Amino acid sequence: MNFFVIRFVIFIFFLTITTNSIYSQIKLDNIYNYEDGISYSIVLPINYNKNKKYLLAIGLHGLFSDGSRMVNPFSYYSRYMNIILVCPDGNFADNNRNGVKWGYEKSEKYILNLVELIKSKHKVYDDVFLFGFSQGGNQGLQTALSNPKIFRYFAALSGGYTSLTEKQINNSGKLNILFISGDTGDGEAYTKREMDNRFQALKRLNPYAIRKIYPGIRHEVTHEQAFYMFQWLMDVSLKNTSSNIIKEDYYKLFSESSNAMANAKYFECIQLANESIKKNRLFAPSYLNITACLFYMEDIPNFKKSFFQTLELYSAHPFFDSTPVLNLIETIKLSDIDFLLKQKFLEFFQMKINEQETKLSTLFKGEIYLLIAELHIINHNTEYAKVCFKKALSFYQQINPKEMIYIDAQVKKKIIYIAEYIQELETSSK
Repeated sequence: MNFFVIRFVIFIFFLTITTNSIYSQIKLDNIYNYEDGISYSIVLPINYNKNKKYLLAIGLHGLFSDGSRMVNPFSYYSRYMNIILVCPDGNFADNNRNGVKWGYEKSEKYILNLVELIKSKHKVYDDVFLFGFSQGGNQGLQTALSNPKIFRYFAALSGGYTSLTEKQINNSGKLNILFISGDTGDGEAYTKREMDNRFQALKRLNPYAIRKIYPGIRHEVTHEQAFYMFQWLMDVSLKNTSSNIIKEDYYKLFSESSNAMANAKYFECIQLANESIKKNRLFAPSYLNITACLFYMEDIPNFKKSFFQTLELYSAHPFFDSTPVLNLIETIKLSDIDFLLKQKFLEFFQMKINEQETKLSTLFKGEIYLLIAELHIINHNTEYAKVCFKKALSFYQQINPKEMIYIDAQVKKKIIYIAEYIQELETSSK
């Protein structure tokens, strides 16, 4: 093995052990803003159109959290159900927990100002959905019942048992109300009991209020709860439902697919991922699970059919975490050299990049040209390698880390690595 191949293998080894696992959590884009004294995170629908009107959902976090962390798992569903999701930070410092919290009546104006701010920037319906987890549920219940003309829909998740005024209780018939909780663990057992008491008081004036209990769930929000909440919202609001991309919970199947792949149950992974895609045809990570399994199974003909389609979907929707895709590419590079040569990976990638380059993101263009360059090194084609290294370097230098979820430090490392490799190739050719 020559010097270039040895260095290539060493580089890939260290890169691989420093990146996240291919089974890492998907990271949806979480646009953080600070305006007019309000800090909040916002996620727009996947096919957002500034001229279209959307439901607005305001999500209030619990203690030990903030708006940016409140976004998940709700954005896995809001994005595909024509909902603009906004999760603000609490407006009171929580020094005991090194974070922020809600101040109940002192936070009400802050939340109302946020609604007006979002309405000034996006077309949304007048009737807003307010929901909250834990302390956020308490804050949300008070705020919604005090402003029923603004918040027509309210959901409490493991919260919402705060003290209410007589006027607030009397307003309960003007809202659509949903109470959700688990029932396991000392904290959630207390929360459930208090929520049950509050819910019974509200239901006397609102016979359509709904109580949902998840057996075995502790003080947390699950994806199943998040989907149930938004599906309830679709049922009671009757807005934008015909154009919703999802009508069933796809994420549970995707999660089970990922677990199957982690346990090398590749046929099961592909089956579950396909079922997930039937429920959400735009969720790129499900396609990636199938593509990765095909490679691990050495079903190379089908892998080749799906690989660039997966890259195109990730490129079209750049809010997905690119790390699992990059890890799959690194896995390809670490394959046995005889296997790579026999399966003609070099020829395949060269052909497909020529056909598909315009459909790929700048990041993936750089990745594929880097892959081709390193395959040329394996084949001892140093002149062709140099050309592809230069193309890869050009695309890496165009990457704006703020436009995609990708670690800036890794981009810089690859730029340095490629530049040094080009210099060594040019020196050795003299």
